[in-house]
Amino acid sequence: MTVNQELEQKETLLEQFRETRSRTLELVKTLEKDDFVVQTAFFMSPPKWHIGHVSWIYEAIMSKLDKNYEFYSKEFSEYLNSYYQQFGVPHDKGLRGIISRPTVDQIFQYFNTINQRVERFIESQTLDKNAIKVITMGFHHECQHQELLVYDLQHLLAEQYRPVRKNRVKKQNIIDKKSAHIKGGIYEMGYNGEIFCYDIELPEHKVYLNDYKIDVFPVTNQQYLEFMEDGGYETYRYWLSDGWEKVKENKWNSPMYWEKIDGEWNVRDFLGIREITPNEPVCHVSYYEADAYCKWAGKRLPLKPNGKKLLVGMKKSKKKQSIHGEMKSQQMINVTYLNHIIGSVLKLADFQMGLVHQDVIR
Repeated sequence: MTVNQELEQKETLLEQFRETRSRTLELVKTLEKDDFVVQTAFFMSPPKWHIGHVSWIYEAIMSKLDKNYEFYSKEFSEYLNSYYQQFGVPHDKGLRGIISRPTVDQIFQYFNTINQRVERFIESQTLDKNAIKVITMGFHHECQHQELLVYDLQHLLAEQYRPVRKNRVKKQNIIDKKSAHIKGGIYEMGYNGEIFCYDIELPEHKVYLNDYKIDVFPVTNQQYLEFMEDGGYETYRYWLSDGWEKVKENKWNSPMYWEKIDGEWNVRDFLGIREITPNEPVCHVSYYEADAYCKWAGKRLPLKPNGKKLLVGMKKSKKKQSIHGEMKSQQMINVTYLNHIIGSVLKLADFQMGLVHQDVIR
């Protein structure tokens, strides 16, 4: 690699890092200070923790690449570690909201300090392919937490959250519910390129699939409501055993954020409390609920190879695009998705053949 190529590669990393960090700050820009410390349920995390954790992971990465790296603070590391046992015993996830120190101001100071450290690290270190991949993993990790942060903001604030940007709601179109027939056979899945991918995409391998049919569009609120009205939550035969225990234990009778008002089902999201729109894709269902719906409908959830074949097709190319794609593509996917779930209502018409909607789990 020439000096110019190395400088260009570093500049690309720095640009990706700055864009990713800027988007994280944009998501919390309009929050009040009190909002940052609240944990409304054991399965969500306070915004303060997300801001700190996505910074701490870069410290973990730099410590792996430079054995002389010193962490900013032992106290911060103990609080911000999620489940990485090699860095110590993680703090209890369900108790992240009871910690008052580090303060919100200290977390933001930490965020900015880590920005400076990462930029200096990229600029000063000789980065081989492994180092570049590991640093890039940090970008993808932060993108994942941006999505998690939005889910948590919905649980914390719902319509009281004020996004910096808000999409206009698209006009709803009527779309026929139909399935596509996918021809089976042997095809390759996984990743064999040089760009970053998670280890779950490795190695590239051959998979055999029988012919199958898959719905072109996601399940709608109306379809899911029919499942509910047909006793879906009262009929154990549709449910996996541990899923049925969850139904009884938590008294599930609808997707998360649904509530019945004056006999009509409503949803509370970033747009406020509103009547269920029949043609929207159903969201906020768990794996158990999705599986139970499929059993009721006489179908099944797609396996990973089913979904990926629909996405990438039977391409013969030796150098296929990773399902994660290059960082730029992944960032666009994240931005588009975050914009949708914050500022717009997704209708069935927003989906085209081959796009997969990732429903929010409980």
